[in-house]
Parts: sequence; C-alpha cells; structure tokens
Amino acid sequence: MGIKTIQEAVYETVHRSRKPPKQIADEMGISYSYLMRMGLDGESGCDINAKYLVPLMSTTSNYELLKVLNQLCGFLPPVKPPRGWKNGPKQEVHEYQTAFNQLIGQLLAFIQNPSEALLKDLNQSMMEHMSHTEAMRQRCVNKLINQGELFND
Repeated sequence: MGIKTIQEAVYETVHRSRKPPKQIADEMGISYSYLMRMGLDGESGCDINAKYLVPLMSTTSNYELLKVLNQLCGFLPPVKPPRGWKNGPKQEVHEYQTAFNQLIGQLLAFIQNPSEALLKDLNQSMMEHMSHTEAMRQRCVNKLINQGELFND
C-alpha cells in the first residue's frame, strides 16, 4: 500500500551499498546466496531471520530498513535533531510551514484523484513531515531546557 516491504528494503540495502554483496555477506557471517535471497520475494526468496537485520544495517551503515520496520509497525523512526538552527530559527519555521503546505497539497491531490502512486508519495511525505515535526519538538524542548530565546538569532 505504498510502504516498502522488508524484502525491498533488504534488496536496496544490499545493492546500494558501497560494499559489494560478497563482502557484506562475509562480514555478517552468512553465505552470499542467503544474503541475495533475503531480498527476493516468492519462491526465489527466503524467510528473513530477524537476527541478521541489525548486522546488515551495521555492516552497510544504512538504516533505511529501520525506517521501513517502523512504518510497518505504525511508528515514527527515532529522530536526532540537528544541533542549532542551520538557517536561523525564523527561516527554519518558514521552511517547516512551507513543507506542511506542500503536504496538504499532496493530500488534496490524492483525495481528488486517488491512485497507488499518489498514496505512496503521500505516505512518504507524511512520514518525513512527522519526523521533521518530532525533530522540531525536540529542538523546542532543548531550547526551553537551555533557557534560550526560541526566536532570537
């Protein structure tokens, strides 16, 4: 329904890594053929043992799979807010508001003409926006704890 499957995320993690798949399998301590089948659906694929997911992410330094697992379970991925305000707090709030307005535009487009492609894009945009919202919330909490003025440059 617009969210990647675990197999798709594993496939992308393996094939978009800077390391060759044989090296990834070697570092994980599994066979190359098992690693390759982990990313396939159907009869060619195999069941994915959960104990290999963390080593796969660690070996490749790619945590996109964690985002997929969070989405499949209905959770937001953990967000580490950036330190400071890259463009100043007023500009960041403006960018946040602009991104939200674009998200509302995507939502209206989907409501007017529902399709699988629009749903996939809308789901992705909503997850990104909610993660951005959580990062902004954490910034505000940190700002209050540090007793600084939120909107002073």
